[in-house]
This record gives sequence, structure tokens and C-alpha cells, in this order.
Amino acid sequence: WKWKQFAGIIEEITAEPYEELQKKSVELSKELRKKTAELAANKAWYHLLLNTEQNIEIKQALLGWKLTVKKIGKGTGKNAPVLRKQARDLMAKCQVAVPAWIMPVGKALENFNPSINRFDVAIVDEASQSDLSALAIMYFAKKVIIVGDDKQVSTMAVGLDIDRINALRDMYIKDVIPNWHLYDAKTSLYDIAGTTYQSLMLREHFRCVPDIIGYSNKLSYNFEIKPLRDSSNCVIVPPLVNYRVMNGQREGRRKINVQEAEYLVSLMVACMKQPEYDRKTFGAISLLGEDQAKLIQQIIFERLEPSVIQERRILCGNASHFQGDERDVIFLSMVDSNEGDGPLKLSGEGA
Repeated sequence: WKWKQFAGIIEEITAEPYEELQKKSVELSKELRKKTAELAANKAWYHLLLNTEQNIEIKQALLGWKLTVKKIGKGTGKNAPVLRKQARDLMAKCQVAVPAWIMPVGKALENFNPSINRFDVAIVDEASQSDLSALAIMYFAKKVIIVGDDKQVSTMAVGLDIDRINALRDMYIKDVIPNWHLYDAKTSLYDIAGTTYQSLMLREHFRCVPDIIGYSNKLSYNFEIKPLRDSSNCVIVPPLVNYRVMNGQREGRRKINVQEAEYLVSLMVACMKQPEYDRKTFGAISLLGEDQAKLIQQIIFERLEPSVIQERRILCGNASHFQGDERDVIFLSMVDSNEGDGPLKLSGEGA
């Protein structure tokens, strides 16, 4: 009888193909992780609201800080300095209620007082794009985790007085700290940290299918990246498509290619009409300056309704505009054109 019972159970289990069971297992695992994350977030918010609702002083501080920051706005008003000081004073109580804060480096330096606001851990994300001003974050935490990638977009030092920064460096830290000469406008926080601490490389990659990340893996990471995204469930194939624009020529020394921009937008619109691209988001990256991206954006505004642009989250720009962001489908505009049948000429950064 027991044998018959077990035989029935096994027969019931094996009645469904193994591939289907495996697929269900993966889907249920994803759903479990999602629900676990939602539960953790809801419990955290519940705990936070419970504390703030019972303490009127903390509640006043939180709402007061929020309204004060709103009044500061762009920080160009006459009362901005006074309001910043008030915001810092209120933050001393706000941190007690909210233990974790996420904000840009500039806002963190503006709102927190290192003599009062101390954290156990501070995480600086995209540190390869953070300039030397981000060093001040070190005062706020017992432990700092610096996350970045020196193979990606680096700090640009736009709008900074380089001569003044160099003068301050020579005045205060020259021959005082190791590698003092590296502390300039174009050295990132990630680079500075790398001169003292051994970096830990994250090798698992979940965002792109292997065909896409494979190029960067070969070019910059010595094949040490492990692509873990399964491309078999991707309905948009192939992942990479080369499209040659006939008669697409860069206009002299200008960084635009009108024919290429027109073709790119036409292809984007055509994709939107295909069922495989339903609800997919789009981006266009110019590999040569921002002028081409602005031209593509202008053509998109002419051909698509604002509601479609918003729904598809269409973004046009250079590589730095997509740093830390993503779209389902990206169009790369080379902009430059070759002379005759030969390859593209070799050009330096920004040329």
C-alpha cells in the first residue's frame, strides 16, 4: 500500500515536464525574493512611522527639515545661508528617527554636521565620478564603502577653477601626505582610495546578456566578468544589430550626422510598432559629443507624441548621461564617418 502511495506521488510529480517544473521553480524563487524585500521594506516603514508618530518633537523636526529644504530650492535666494543652517540643526534630530539617508554628495555635505551626525557606514556610489569634494564624506562615518569603476565615466572637472585647486593643494598638503600631487580636479575619490586600499572586484553581472557585456569584458575586464543573465528568455533577438547608414556623413568639423540621426529615429519608431518591443524603453547615445544627441532628441519631438516619449522613457545623450541608468534598447550613433571604404580614423577623447 505504501509502495502504491509513493508510486502515485512520483507519477503525479513526473506528469509535468521537468523543464516546466524548473521554470516554475525559478519564477517562484523570484517571487519569494520580491515578497521578502517588500515585507522587509514595509516592516521598516512601520517601525519608523511608529516611532515618529509617538514622538511629536521628531515629527516636527522631519517635517520642518522637509519644508526648509523646499524653501532653499536652488540655493540662490537671499535667505539660503540661514535656511541651510536651520536645515543642519534640524537634521540632528531627523537622523535619530531615520537611520538611513540617500542623497547626492553635495546635499549630504550641506545637510549633515560632522560633529553631530555620525553614521556607522557611509556608501559612496559612482565614486569614480566623484571629485575631491567627496573626501569630506569620510568625516561622517566610522566605515566608508567606496563603490566605483575606473573603466567607466570619470570626473569631468567642469566649471572648476583648476588653478585655485592646485594652489590650495600646494599650500596645505604638498609633501605632507603621500601622492599629494594626485589631489587635483580630475582625480576621483575612487582613484584616491585605490592608492591606499586594495579594491574588491564584483565579478557577477546581471544587467546585460552575454553578447553585449562581452565586448566590455574583453576590452576592460580581462574576461573576469561572469554574465549571469539568461538570454534564452529574451524576445528581442539578436542582442546586437549592426546597421550601416548609406550616405551618412559627418558635417565637416561639426559633431553631427543628420542622415544617421534621421535613420536612428526611424528605426526606433519602427521598433515601437513591433509586438516584441511592447512596453520596452529606449535610449540613444552619441559617441561623439552632445550635439548629435540634441539633434536626435529634436527629431524625436517632431515625430512622437509627448505621451509616447514619457511612456517609453526615451533618453538621448552621451555615455555619461546613462551612467547608473538603463534602457531596454539602446541605439548607438557613431556620428563620425570614414573616408572612402577605409575604417574610421582614430580620434582621441572628445575629438
